[in-house]
Amino acid sequence: VEGYHTVDGFSYDDVVVANSDEQKISVKGPRGVVSKINSVVAYAFTDKTISSTTTFDASLKFLDENGSEIDSNGLEFATKSIKISLPVSKTKTITFVPKFINAPNQNVVNTLIALCRPDVDKFTIAGPPDVIDSIDTLDFTPIDVTKITSNSKGLSFEVEPILPNGVRITDGIDIATVTFD
Repeated sequence: VEGYHTVDGFSYDDVVVANSDEQKISVKGPRGVVSKINSVVAYAFTDKTISSTTTFDASLKFLDENGSEIDSNGLEFATKSIKISLPVSKTKTITFVPKFINAPNQNVVNTLIALCRPDVDKFTIAGPPDVIDSIDTLDFTPIDVTKITSNSKGLSFEVEPILPNGVRITDGIDIATVTFD
């Protein structure tokens, strides 16, 4: 897809074929022309601003080994056009706050948060706009307070994100380490 305008706060993923499980197209025609075909691409153009996953009718272009378009006149192929989809995700940066279980009260949790040092303080997430808009904090596997004592200086816990369906972390971070000072 070419020509579209992007919007800040969104990520644009690779275009996918929307209406076919086929990865190959059969082409018939003059041997000299067919033998030059190295690849087939689905092409669409729009001058619209895209802020959600959008499907386009695309035409097929036949390319030689140099990426130059081959004239398709005289070629026969069953599929003249195809639908392609441009997946769009909304992104958001959220602050990492460790979660605790088995704490007797919120004061204990607040104290533990003040004493801990996470190796990551923010995460960028991406996913469907309606889901991302509803997320203010990201849940992680909780740290059990009963495993922390006054002698826990230097103790570390690895915690994993608990992601809603369709949401992913884009920073490449799948575990955070929380160390107590």
